[in-house]
Amino acid sequence: MDAADIALVIAPLFVLVAIGFGLRSISVIKPSWIKVLNACVYWISLPALIVHNLGSLEYSPASNQVLLTNFVAVLAVALLVFVLLLLTPLTPKHKAAVFTAALVGNTIYMGVPIYQAVLPGGHALATAVAALHLVAGMTLSMLAIEYWVVKSRDIGSYAKDLAQNPLIIAVAAGMLVSALRGDGQIPNAIAQPLAMLAATASPLALVALGAFMYGRFSTGKRGVTMLAIGLKLAIYPLVVFAVGSWMGLQPLHQDVATLAASMPVAVTAFILSEKYRLDNALMARIIVLGTAASVLTIPLVFALL
Repeated sequence: MDAADIALVIAPLFVLVAIGFGLRSISVIKPSWIKVLNACVYWISLPALIVHNLGSLEYSPASNQVLLTNFVAVLAVALLVFVLLLLTPLTPKHKAAVFTAALVGNTIYMGVPIYQAVLPGGHALATAVAALHLVAGMTLSMLAIEYWVVKSRDIGSYAKDLAQNPLIIAVAAGMLVSALRGDGQIPNAIAQPLAMLAATASPLALVALGAFMYGRFSTGKRGVTMLAIGLKLAIYPLVVFAVGSWMGLQPLHQDVATLAASMPVAVTAFILSEKYRLDNALMARIIVLGTAASVLTIPLVFALL
């Protein structure tokens, strides 16, 4: 597929975002609904999708290499972004916000339906890679926020937060299901309800993202905003592609890794911004503009693979 073909494939996903934006603009979706929609996705639909896909994944030396390579790539991105931010005159809160925006991508909410559309047969592994990018990005972002902003040195509280995170629990549960089923199939009584819940994750998340974006556009702090978006949409996928090439990933696995890296900033980054009192207006602006820019950058990245 060329860039135009990919754009046509992913266009319906952005239509769902536009529907959420439009419904919020005419007050069909109320502000209070956005948190409810995100909570449903975060605590129910998305964990079901992760458990269903990871539980169905056939783990092998090849898939383990893919996951290890992606973990190394995320660490490489984090180190590069951290060093770059150390060299900037940004305030500690803005450094933490940019780091979080650069590392926490929309790899599952937006990524999974894109993988399913453009990587037929590879989306189970793509979900595993997407979950790794999201969980690793969240973990590293929390450590960066600790370093620059909170400075409590209470790592135990961060470990507790991560242990109670539904996405991390879902990753562990999915791997457990895969191990227990062996060479067999997940029983239909379990697989079908999981699949039904999983099917709601992407449309709900995309509509909620559109509703979240309404009214959050502003033009302040352009330099910081563009820095964060550039790191997420350009530097991140370039580093992941370079690490994948260096570690010898197969073409399909390279596509999976690079596409996961090319996703825009996730709403999860805004949740972290709210929790640790970073610059919420800045984070919202990064999410809105980054998501809009990804309409062009995702097809471009795929065309270059």
